[in-house]
Amino acid sequence: NSHISDAKINELCDLVIEHSKNHHKDSAGFIAKIEKFRKRFGKKRIRDIRKSHIVRFLSEIAQSVDTPTVGRYQSAFSKMFAIGILHDLLTINPCTGLPKPKENPARDRRLSPEETHAFIEAALRDENPVHALALLLSLFTGLRQGNIRSFELSWFNADYSELLIPTSKSGKPIHHYLNKTSQEIVQLMLPYSDGRFLAPS
Repeated sequence: NSHISDAKINELCDLVIEHSKNHHKDSAGFIAKIEKFRKRFGKKRIRDIRKSHIVRFLSEIAQSVDTPTVGRYQSAFSKMFAIGILHDLLTINPCTGLPKPKENPARDRRLSPEETHAFIEAALRDENPVHALALLLSLFTGLRQGNIRSFELSWFNADYSELLIPTSKSGKPIHHYLNKTSQEIVQLMLPYSDGRFLAPS
Protein backbone atom coordinates (compact mmCIF):
# COMPACT_ATOMS: atom_id res chain seq x y z
CA ASN A 1 0.00 0.00 0.00
CA SER A 2 1.89 3.04 -1.22
CA HIS A 3 -0.16 5.33 0.99
CA ILE A 4 1.11 3.54 4.10
CA SER A 5 4.66 3.98 2.98
CA ASP A 6 4.47 7.73 2.40
CA ALA A 7 1.84 9.11 4.76
CA LYS A 8 3.22 11.90 6.90
CA ILE A 9 2.79 12.44 10.63
CA ASN A 10 0.77 15.56 9.73
CA GLU A 11 -1.92 13.34 8.17
CA LEU A 12 -1.95 11.11 11.19
CA CYS A 13 -2.32 14.10 13.52
CA ASP A 14 -5.27 15.49 11.52
CA LEU A 15 -6.99 12.15 11.71
CA VAL A 16 -6.33 11.68 15.42
CA ILE A 17 -7.50 15.18 16.33
CA GLU A 18 -10.72 14.58 14.40
CA HIS A 19 -11.14 11.28 16.26
CA SER A 20 -10.52 12.99 19.60
CA LYS A 21 -13.10 15.71 18.97
CA ASN A 22 -15.67 13.02 18.22
CA HIS A 23 -14.84 10.58 21.01
CA HIS A 24 -13.13 12.29 23.94
CA LYS A 25 -15.04 14.19 26.59
CA ASP A 26 -11.98 16.34 27.32
CA SER A 27 -10.22 16.54 24.00
CA ALA A 28 -8.33 19.81 24.56
CA GLY A 29 -5.49 18.35 26.65
CA PHE A 30 -5.10 15.36 24.35
CA ILE A 31 -5.07 17.55 21.23
CA ALA A 32 -2.43 19.86 22.74
CA LYS A 33 -0.15 16.84 23.22
CA ILE A 34 -0.72 15.66 19.63
CA GLU A 35 0.02 19.18 18.34
CA LYS A 36 3.31 19.13 20.25
CA PHE A 37 4.20 15.89 18.46
CA ARG A 38 3.17 17.38 15.11
CA LYS A 39 5.34 20.44 15.71
CA ARG A 40 8.38 18.21 16.09
CA PHE A 41 7.69 15.39 13.59
CA GLY A 42 4.88 16.62 11.31
CA LYS A 43 6.88 16.46 8.06
CA LYS A 44 8.37 13.04 8.72
CA ARG A 45 6.89 9.91 7.18
CA ILE A 46 4.99 7.86 9.76
CA ARG A 47 7.02 4.76 8.99
CA ASP A 48 10.26 6.63 9.74
CA ILE A 49 9.30 7.25 13.36
CA ARG A 50 11.17 4.85 15.62
CA LYS A 51 10.90 4.06 19.29
CA SER A 52 14.15 5.99 19.78
CA HIS A 53 12.55 9.21 18.44
CA ILE A 54 9.76 8.92 20.98
CA VAL A 55 12.08 8.10 23.88
CA ARG A 56 14.21 11.14 23.08
CA PHE A 57 11.20 13.40 22.69
CA LEU A 58 9.71 12.23 25.99
CA SER A 59 12.98 12.83 27.80
CA GLU A 60 13.02 16.40 26.44
CA ILE A 61 9.45 16.91 27.59
CA ALA A 62 10.49 15.57 31.00
CA GLN A 63 12.82 18.55 31.43
CA SER A 64 9.86 20.90 31.83
CA VAL A 65 6.97 18.85 33.25
CA ASP A 66 6.50 16.38 36.11
CA THR A 67 6.59 12.62 35.69
CA PRO A 68 2.81 11.97 35.69
CA THR A 69 2.49 14.52 32.87
CA VAL A 70 5.23 12.78 30.86
CA GLY A 71 3.18 9.60 31.30
CA ARG A 72 0.14 11.36 29.86
CA TYR A 73 2.18 12.50 26.84
CA GLN A 74 3.37 8.95 26.35
CA SER A 75 -0.13 7.50 26.42
CA ALA A 76 -1.41 10.23 24.07
CA PHE A 77 1.32 9.38 21.54
CA SER A 78 0.60 5.68 21.89
CA LYS A 79 -3.12 6.31 21.37
CA MET A 80 -2.27 8.36 18.28
CA PHE A 81 -0.35 5.49 16.68
CA ALA A 82 -3.05 3.00 17.70
CA ILE A 83 -5.62 5.11 15.83
CA GLY A 84 -3.22 5.22 12.87
CA ILE A 85 -3.12 1.42 12.86
CA LEU A 86 -6.94 1.26 12.81
CA HIS A 87 -6.84 3.48 9.73
CA ASP A 88 -4.14 1.37 8.06
CA LEU A 89 -1.56 4.15 8.14
CA LEU A 90 0.96 1.96 9.95
CA THR A 91 1.24 -1.60 11.16
CA ILE A 92 3.27 -1.39 14.39
CA ASN A 93 2.87 1.09 17.23
CA PRO A 94 6.35 2.49 17.99
CA CYS A 95 5.24 3.23 21.58
CA THR A 96 4.57 -0.42 22.35
CA GLY A 97 6.80 -1.70 25.12
CA LEU A 98 8.10 1.69 26.19
CA PRO A 99 8.62 1.66 29.95
CA LYS A 100 6.45 4.03 31.99
CA PRO A 101 8.42 7.15 32.90
CA LYS A 102 10.33 6.75 36.15
CA GLU A 103 9.59 9.07 39.05
CA ASN A 104 12.41 11.60 39.12
CA PRO A 105 14.38 11.70 42.33
CA ALA A 106 13.29 14.78 44.27
CA ARG A 107 15.34 17.77 43.25
CA ASP A 108 17.49 19.16 45.98
CA ARG A 109 15.70 22.41 46.82
CA ARG A 110 18.38 24.24 48.76
CA LEU A 111 18.98 27.92 48.24
CA SER A 112 22.43 29.47 48.38
CA PRO A 113 22.97 32.10 51.13
CA GLU A 114 22.64 34.84 48.46
CA GLU A 115 19.37 33.40 47.19
CA THR A 116 18.08 33.11 50.74
CA HIS A 117 18.81 36.80 51.42
CA ALA A 118 17.22 37.83 48.12
CA PHE A 119 14.13 35.72 48.89
CA ILE A 120 13.74 37.23 52.36
CA GLU A 121 14.14 40.78 51.06
CA ALA A 122 11.62 40.18 48.29
CA ALA A 123 9.13 38.64 50.72
CA LEU A 124 9.45 41.55 53.14
CA ARG A 125 8.73 44.03 50.33
CA ASP A 126 5.32 42.38 49.87
CA GLU A 127 2.59 44.87 50.79
CA ASN A 128 0.46 42.12 52.30
CA PRO A 129 2.07 41.24 55.66
CA VAL A 130 0.28 37.89 55.92
CA HIS A 131 1.55 36.87 52.49
CA ALA A 132 5.07 38.10 53.28
CA LEU A 133 5.19 36.09 56.51
CA ALA A 134 3.66 33.02 54.84
CA LEU A 135 6.44 33.13 52.23
CA LEU A 136 9.06 33.30 54.96
CA LEU A 137 7.42 30.44 56.84
CA SER A 138 7.54 28.42 53.64
CA LEU A 139 11.25 29.19 53.30
CA PHE A 140 12.13 28.27 56.88
CA THR A 141 9.96 25.15 57.19
CA GLY A 142 10.43 23.81 53.64
CA LEU A 143 6.66 23.26 53.51
CA ARG A 144 4.56 24.07 50.46
CA GLN A 145 2.77 27.42 50.21
CA GLY A 146 -0.47 25.46 49.87
CA ASN A 147 0.21 23.75 53.20
CA ILE A 148 0.92 27.05 54.91
CA ARG A 149 -2.20 28.73 53.56
CA SER A 150 -4.28 25.93 55.07
CA PHE A 151 -2.69 25.93 58.57
CA GLU A 152 -5.29 25.90 61.30
CA LEU A 153 -4.37 27.09 64.77
CA SER A 154 -5.59 23.78 66.19
CA TRP A 155 -2.79 21.98 64.34
CA PHE A 156 -0.11 23.57 66.55
CA ASN A 157 0.88 22.49 70.03
CA ALA A 158 0.60 24.97 72.93
CA ASP A 159 3.85 26.86 72.33
CA TYR A 160 3.77 26.69 68.51
CA SER A 161 6.93 24.58 68.35
CA GLU A 162 5.24 21.58 66.72
CA LEU A 163 2.73 21.24 63.95
CA LEU A 164 0.59 18.31 62.87
CA ILE A 165 -0.87 18.68 59.38
CA PRO A 166 -3.66 16.07 59.20
CA THR A 167 -3.37 15.44 55.46
CA SER A 168 -0.87 16.42 52.80
CA LYS A 169 -0.54 16.04 49.04
CA SER A 170 0.62 12.47 49.58
CA GLY A 171 -2.44 11.78 51.74
CA LYS A 172 -0.30 11.22 54.84
CA PRO A 173 -0.21 13.48 57.89
CA ILE A 174 2.93 15.60 58.35
CA HIS A 175 4.42 16.07 61.81
CA HIS A 176 6.73 19.05 61.73
CA TYR A 177 8.99 20.53 64.41
CA LEU A 178 9.42 24.27 63.95
CA ASN A 179 12.87 25.78 64.39
CA LYS A 180 13.32 29.01 66.36
CA THR A 181 12.99 31.26 63.30
CA SER A 182 9.80 29.50 62.17
CA GLN A 183 8.34 29.85 65.66
CA GLU A 184 9.08 33.60 65.61
CA ILE A 185 7.38 33.95 62.21
CA VAL A 186 4.32 32.11 63.52
CA GLN A 187 4.20 34.50 66.50
CA LEU A 188 4.30 37.44 64.06
CA MET A 189 1.42 35.90 62.10
CA LEU A 190 -0.84 35.26 65.09
CA PRO A 191 -2.23 38.82 65.28
CA TYR A 192 -3.51 38.40 61.69
CA SER A 193 -5.23 35.09 62.42
CA ASP A 194 -9.02 34.92 62.18
CA GLY A 195 -9.27 32.51 65.10
CA ARG A 196 -9.22 29.46 62.86
CA PHE A 197 -6.59 29.94 60.14
CA LEU A 198 -3.08 31.18 60.79
CA ALA A 199 -2.97 32.96 57.42
CA PRO A 200 -6.52 33.87 56.41
CA SER A 201 -6.49 34.88 52.75
